Order: sequence, then C-alpha cells, then structure tokens
Amino acid sequence: MFDRSDDDNAENSSADLTGSGGFVPAPGVGGLVSGLVELEDAAGSLALLGKVDFAGLGPDQLLDVVRDVAVLRNRLDGIDVAALAAATRAGAFASSRTLTAAGLLRGECRLSPSEAAKRARVAKRRHCVPVGVEALVAGEITLEHADRLAHTAHQPKYGDAYREHEPDLIELAKSLSFDRFRKAMARFECRHDPDQGDDKATHDDASRSLHMSQTFEGRWRVDGWASPIGGEIIHNELARLEQVLFDEDWREAKTRLGADPLAWDLRRTPKQRRADALVLMAQRSASLG
Repeated sequence: MFDRSDDDNAENSSADLTGSGGFVPAPGVGGLVSGLVELEDAAGSLALLGKVDFAGLGPDQLLDVVRDVAVLRNRLDGIDVAALAAATRAGAFASSRTLTAAGLLRGECRLSPSEAAKRARVAKRRHCVPVGVEALVAGEITLEHADRLAHTAHQPKYGDAYREHEPDLIELAKSLSFDRFRKAMARFECRHDPDQGDDKATHDDASRSLHMSQTFEGRWRVDGWASPIGGEIIHNELARLEQVLFDEDWREAKTRLGADPLAWDLRRTPKQRRADALVLMAQRSASLG
C-alpha cells in the first residue's frame, strides 16, 4: 500500500507547493527548479501504477487501495491548485485562447464547467486558506472541503474569525464527510454573522415547497425544498426507515443465497428503498389518523 507519511523529499516538495504558491528557488538549471523533472517522475510512477492488476488482492487490501488512491487524488488536486495559481500570477492564461484558468480547464482539459470553476476558484482564493491548502496537498482533505473553507475565508466579514479558528475548522474538514462539514461551516457563519443567519433562516423557511405531479402513465414525481430543520427531520426518519428496509433485503438475500450477499444481490436498489421508505412514512402516518 502507499505510505501515508511523507518522506523528506515529498515533504520538501509539498512545502514548495504550499508556501508561496509556486516552486521555490533550488539548485538546477539557472538556479531554479521548474518542477518539470518532478512532474515527469510522478507521471512515470502513475503510468506504472495504472498497469497494476488489483484483482489478486483480498477485500481488506482492496479497501486500503481505495483509501490510499483517495489520498493521492487529494494531493494531486492540491498540486493542480498550486499550478493554476502560479499560472494565473504569471499571466499565462492571458496568452492563451481561453484567457482564464477556468476557460482552459473547460476547453483543453475538458472538465465540466462546475469542476473547472471550482478549481479556478480555489486557486484564486488559496492565499485565504494557507493551512487548508497544506492539508489538501498532504491529502488530508478533499478539494470540496478546501473550496468550502475558501468560500468563508475570502469574505471580509468572516476573515478575522476564520483566521482565529482556522486550525479547528481544518480538523473538522479532516474528520467530517463533506455534507456534515458543509453544515458545520454554515453554523460557523451564522455564529459570526447573526444578521445573515437570521435573514437566511427566514428565506429558507419562506421558500419551502413540495410538488407532486402524476404522469399520464399513472406514476408520480415528487420534488421540493425543505427548511434546514424540517429537511433534517425528514432525512433522519427517511434514513432510519431505509435502514430497516435494507436489513429486510439483506436477510431475504442471505436466505435465498445461503451466504452473505453483495450489494447487487439485494432485491432493491438504494433509490428504490428510499422511495419505499417514503411510502412507509405515509402509511404509518395514515394509520395514526
């Protein structure tokens, strides 16, 4: 498996990328390191890794591979952000047809507009979240976590509070799923801008809605918006009932197969269980009168 700890060379390379946003002076041609040698070495290593056949590994080993590849992905995202920031400062995009970092990512690199915008945004705001960028390059947080940190940090009204609490927020980013972290950051913003919190709460509550429309085939489509509190109540109960249905499907599949089933052995997909859980919620409510 990949070693999660950095050797001295990797640690020095990470420092180069997270300090000033570019590569620092070091011995080499003209006294500067362009980063091209390291990039070529990394590309070679990834090419070799792409030839590895993981099929011979056991389940636990495969899970370790998935986790370690996720760390590598985060580190590459951090390097990508550093390169974009350096190119922007150097005016490199102005000489291209795209003119902007996001434009090049959408065009030549063929990223989706949202993904391109996110990477360009983090590169632009990385000076606001120096510790967050270090954590990204170290593989400890995802690009989504870094983007959410930068969203708060670059706003003047949160700047001082963010700098004061940055270590704690980084620890949350390292330990929480993105959805939970997003909610934690929203609470942080509310605490440090009570007026904004009140206005947002009023808007969220006023914009709640639910629509049900029946198709000509007799099926029903459900969509809508819930307030943060109302949505949390619905989500928690829906998740609880979905777990009940999952347990039922698991027992049925184990009886049918005579062994522990895999996900695709279950008779319903997660989406189908959620739909059935919603019906079950309505049935239980109707039974109460």
